[in-house]
Amino acid sequence: MTKKTMTLLFAATLMVCIRLTVAAQQSPAGQAGVAQPSAAPPPTDQPSAAPPPTDQPSGAQPSTEQPPAAQPSTAPPSPDTNENATADQANDANVQLMREDIRSKRKKIIASNMTLTDAEAAKFWPVYDRYIAEARKINDQRYALIKDYAKNYDTMTDDQADDFIERWLAYDSDDNQLRIRYLPEFQKVISHKKTAMFFQVDRRVGMMLNLQLAGQVPLVKP
Repeated sequence: MTKKTMTLLFAATLMVCIRLTVAAQQSPAGQAGVAQPSAAPPPTDQPSAAPPPTDQPSGAQPSTEQPPAAQPSTAPPSPDTNENATADQANDANVQLMREDIRSKRKKIIASNMTLTDAEAAKFWPVYDRYIAEARKINDQRYALIKDYAKNYDTMTDDQADDFIERWLAYDSDDNQLRIRYLPEFQKVISHKKTAMFFQVDRRVGMMLNLQLAGQVPLVKP
C-alpha cells in the first residue's frame, strides 16, 4: 500500500470518527459518557533462555559425530519490504479499529433518537445488528475500492476511471437496496412511523459518513 493510500484511509476514517463523536455528544442521550474498552494487557514475559549445557562428566568420551553441514543461507528480505509490510498491517489494523468505533457511535446516535419500549428494543436491535452486518459488507467493498483508487491514482487509465466510478455508484445503489429490503423487517418489530424515523436517522448518518469519506478522496486527474 502506498503512503498516499495510507493517508487517504487515515484521513477519511479519522474525520468520520470525529464527526460522529460530535454528533453523538450533541444527541439527546449523548451527554452520558461511554465506557471505553480497556487496553489490551501487555504481552506476558517471554520464557527465559534455556540454561547452557552442563559440563560433561569426567571420563566421558568426546563425541565422534560430525556437525551437520551448513545449509546455504537465503537472502533476507529487503528492509524496505519489511517496513512497507509492517506499515500496511498497522494501517489496516488502525483503520479497522476506527471503523469499529464508527459503528459503535452510529449505534449510539440511533439509540438516542429512537424512543423504544423495552419490548420494542428487544426485537429492534437484533434486526438492526443484522442490517448493519450487511451494510458492513458493502462498506468493506467501498474501502477496498478506495485503496485501489489511491494505488492507481497517479497512473489511472480511462478504463480504471470507468471501473472506479461504476463501482462507487453501484455501492451507493447497494445501500439503497439494502434499506428497501429491510424496510418490512423493521416494520414487523416496531411501528411504521418509528420505522420511517429510523431510516431517516440512518440515512442522515450514512450521508454524513459518505460526505466525509468523499471529501477526503482527491478528484480524478483529467
